[in-house]
Amino acid sequence: MNPSTNTSNAALPAQHLDPATPAAENPDHKLWSKLPTILRWTGGISLLGSAFVFLLGGWMNSAPLFRYYSFFGLTAILSLGGLFCALKLKEDKGARSFFALTTAFIPVLFCQLGALIFAQVAGATSQFSQYFSIFEFDPIGASLLGATTAVSIILLTAFAFLGFSAMARPEAKRLTLVYLFANSLLLLPFRDENIVVTIGFILLASLTIIDRKIFSKQSGLRSWDGRAMRTLLFAPFGLLLLRTALLYSASGVVLSLFFASIAMLFFWALPQTSNNPSAKSLYEHFSLLPLIIAWFCLVGSFIKSAYFYEALTWMTIGALPLTLFIAILARFTQSSKRSFQIIAGMSAISVSTIQLLMTSGLLPAAIALATAITITILSFLIREKSLLYAGLLGTAASILYHIRYAVDLYQNNLWLSLAFTGFIVILAASYIERNWRKLIHQRRDLQSKLNDWN
Repeated sequence: MNPSTNTSNAALPAQHLDPATPAAENPDHKLWSKLPTILRWTGGISLLGSAFVFLLGGWMNSAPLFRYYSFFGLTAILSLGGLFCALKLKEDKGARSFFALTTAFIPVLFCQLGALIFAQVAGATSQFSQYFSIFEFDPIGASLLGATTAVSIILLTAFAFLGFSAMARPEAKRLTLVYLFANSLLLLPFRDENIVVTIGFILLASLTIIDRKIFSKQSGLRSWDGRAMRTLLFAPFGLLLLRTALLYSASGVVLSLFFASIAMLFFWALPQTSNNPSAKSLYEHFSLLPLIIAWFCLVGSFIKSAYFYEALTWMTIGALPLTLFIAILARFTQSSKRSFQIIAGMSAISVSTIQLLMTSGLLPAAIALATAITITILSFLIREKSLLYAGLLGTAASILYHIRYAVDLYQNNLWLSLAFTGFIVILAASYIERNWRKLIHQRRDLQSKLNDWN
């Protein structure tokens, strides 16, 4: 082998090498390989932004059908863009992006079509038209509405099937069927908040059960695309309740159902869309805030109307049952059981202690003591040190709170108090004298068990 030839080849700069070789993997090549992905995300965000601007722009004084078909046309163009990429350019990633955006726009079209239907039935779509004129539609006539509805459902069914076929082909038919069913509820001519929220709650429960029993078990729907399509099934539910919350007044019960639905979404539905335990745990913890709001919306009206309205009522009737409910939910979590148990126990101790500080008396002290003892006992069942220490601390605090009652008792009945104290002290001394070895062994055994706890 000629050494001079090797030397000359080694001296060649990197840019003169064959681009097909691994040595050509330079920063410029990596940038160009990622550029299509960046452009697709940028284009998708731009299209979503254009949709919002189109909906909320200055065209709200146009005829209802013009508004509806304008947005419908935008959705159709996206679908045609997907077909163009798939059939002409032979590029599947761009086609999937267009089809996914088309599918995501379908609930908005159903929501607009529902506004047209309601306008035909009731003559108005908003109780606050001076603030929400962009959502106000006028009647267009029964025959024209019927034709528009029929054409829309046929074409939107095709759009949905194309989108699910591109993103989750094995389950495209069932996903399309479920998606259209959920969107069809947006067409119902009801605006009574109680009816709408009840329908939304039933829809959320149905979607959650369907996802857990069918779609979450399909390996093809556990990819990023599959999880995105499964999450999209819940979009009609979100629009249904959001429309009610924005446009119509709501009672405490309605608000409770609304936030309970959101809590259910985060606790049951969204964790099924991810295989990451950290993501599941995050979703489950996010459910706690709407759950708390839902609970106090439900019990708030009762507490305020009660003649014994005070801090004791808020804590005992309001907060303590909620901590028990969170403890029950811990059994159904996928990745947050220990965390939910700690949150429930610590919250119960905190609530009972705050109640004791805000409302002095024998009843708050008894509730605080009972709560602390209960948490201490439960800590042994679930082997949780933090709850054991919190329970013991709460028990000690509650007992110390009774000192002033003990002092009053000693002062008023000194001879009886001294006699009772002497009797207890001698009895305790006798028990320790006989069982001190057993007590030491039990203490060491308890310490050994605690070392194995969380």
